[in-house]
Amino acid sequence: MQNIRVCILGDHSVGKTTFISRILTGEFDNNIVDTQTILNYNNLGHNIITTTDLNYSDAVILMFDLTNHNSINYVLNQLNLLNGFGIPIILVGNKSDLNNNNWYHNTIRNFIAQNQINVYYDISAKSNYNYDKPFNYIANLF
Repeated sequence: MQNIRVCILGDHSVGKTTFISRILTGEFDNNIVDTQTILNYNNLGHNIITTTDLNYSDAVILMFDLTNHNSINYVLNQLNLLNGFGIPIILVGNKSDLNNNNWYHNTIRNFIAQNQINVYYDISAKSNYNYDKPFNYIANLF
């Protein structure tokens, strides 16, 4: 079996840790606190990813929060860094169970077209909705 290294990126509180927990344990944990999974910081104190981290990645999951319009801005900033790495990028909108409006459908559709993203999934790590789709897609690539 081949090991596949996946880098999961997203702004704070978009559900990265909960998503990883769901994948690893199959359970949703209400007690997860905000974590910092990447400990590289720029001089402004913002969490950043380095090109070294990406050199060791086979794919990237870019996650944003469907209930927080601003979390897509982090994704846009990271896309600029990811250009030129030639690794698959999977865009994931988490917390679909909490999203009561459809603000994001046109916004995301335009964002995907403008940034040449091939794969997008709405997921809910809490309710199990599509939570396995990003990793299944990645596994099928290799």
